[in-house]
Amino acid sequence: QLSDAVRGDGYYGYRDGYHTMAIQFNNFIGRIQIEATLELEPQSADWFPIWLSPTHAYREYHTAKSGTEAFTFRGNFVLVRFRKERSYLNTSSPVGDITKVMLSL
Repeated sequence: QLSDAVRGDGYYGYRDGYHTMAIQFNNFIGRIQIEATLELEPQSADWFPIWLSPTHAYREYHTAKSGTEAFTFRGNFVLVRFRKERSYLNTSSPVGDITKVMLSL
């Protein structure tokens, strides 16, 4: 699932480029990813992943995650969006959900 795009730091002309995205989990199992673009009216190829660790452009939760986790990233991104991925899971067990995603500039 993919969220709507929200305005990032670059849209407003801010120079520091700091963004913090807080994600609220409720027994979530799956993968999350943050994507950004430098375009005001992006096409699908204009979006790129924000690396959430030195080795991965996503964060994967193998066991149920509850609570809130924040990710801070830097760049003069015009738009930012959030992706939730679980199509790779082979389970019929409950996989929880994400209850809220917030972005602070």
